[in-house]
Amino acid sequence: MARNSATKTSELLIVTKNELGALSRVTGPLAQNNINIQCYCSYDWGNESAFRFITSDNKKAREVLTRAGWNVMENPTVLWTAPNKPGVLRKAASALSEMKINIYASYSVCQPDDTECTIAFTTSDPNKTAETLNRVY
Repeated sequence: MARNSATKTSELLIVTKNELGALSRVTGPLAQNNINIQCYCSYDWGNESAFRFITSDNKKAREVLTRAGWNVMENPTVLWTAPNKPGVLRKAASALSEMKINIYASYSVCQPDDTECTIAFTTSDPNKTAETLNRVY
């Protein structure tokens, strides 16, 4: 993805009981079907855990996970590649707020020496999110 590019995709969201081995059980069918996880976030609250995935083949991943018994929700998501420097996330969040776009989820991992970072945004308006982020830098 080129610098300062926002592209639309989707994420798969699975909510499970918060228990030992849940991530392994959810990712097992993906590995067995040679589906690569390109972006991932997990978190728990109380008795539940949530797993958000962007994969190499979301359509196949959804089918595989559904056949394995998981309730899979698919959410439009925007991947934004931007400079890896202080204030970038604040600038993006401010721009989305000004456009009255609600951020439901956002996640990324940036290595300290990387000059760019890709951030996933699941929002109330993916089209407007992509347009807005493409104007941030």
